[in-house]
Amino acid sequence: LSALRTRPGGPALTWMPLMHEGGNSVTDGERVYTTERLIRDNAVPPMDPDLALRGFQPRTREEVLVLFAATLERPVSDVVVLPELPGDETGHVDMFLMALEDGTLVLPEITPDAIAAAGASDERRLSIQASAMLDIVAMRLGRAGRRVERLPMLGARLWVPKPGRAAEPVYATPTNALLLNVAGERRVLLPKVRLKGQPRAQRHLAERFEALWLAAFRRRGYTAELVDVSRLAVRHGLMRCVTAPPCPSSSRRPTAPPSAGSQAAAQCRPCQPKPTRPP
Repeated sequence: LSALRTRPGGPALTWMPLMHEGGNSVTDGERVYTTERLIRDNAVPPMDPDLALRGFQPRTREEVLVLFAATLERPVSDVVVLPELPGDETGHVDMFLMALEDGTLVLPEITPDAIAAAGASDERRLSIQASAMLDIVAMRLGRAGRRVERLPMLGARLWVPKPGRAAEPVYATPTNALLLNVAGERRVLLPKVRLKGQPRAQRHLAERFEALWLAAFRRRGYTAELVDVSRLAVRHGLMRCVTAPPCPSSSRRPTAPPSAGSQAAAQCRPCQPKPTRPP
């Protein structure tokens, strides 16, 4: 993890010995949201010996949160750790949470008809677990005074990357989208996912949910459109995953952030979709 801080002599990049991936942090301006993966990744020794020499080491939950908050120059109380989406390979918070500029948190909802449309028994089991987890998160955030808007989505869909490999869950979530401001125009690119062999009932439900996503953002004044990211989805990534800032090169001088203070700038292990065959 690194932080880009504004200093009297110019911006300075400060590295922190903490494993953290770009998709696993979302902020609404008051709180920073992450998942248990942050704790899990830093509870074990680093696999790379060079990282151990740079101070990476197993840390307790409290140590991780203190270091993470210090990197962001925020109190530990501002960091909210949420559970991971069941079965999701990334473990990232942006798979189920999006923050809008007015502080509203967008959170998916796996509806009963989405669970009924699940195919294999494992898909249904994961969908039920994910639905319960998302409902619990919504209640927790609501009780904390956060404004939460729920958007429907399908449950987990199992995808076999190649013969002989275990099936992997794929989530088509509205929160792993891309929010843009283009010449003053607010735009959102929302993910559209279609997998080979997907049952017709699921496809029809996906189309209905996508129409609801578009309508919800357009009511907020966004220019909203769908982008087919099916080939990304089976590589464990969607819109936001491939737009995270890369690790800075030592040959490039960091540029100043758009506002004073500090911001999370880059990660040692950015979200990288796994290579596999497209659907």
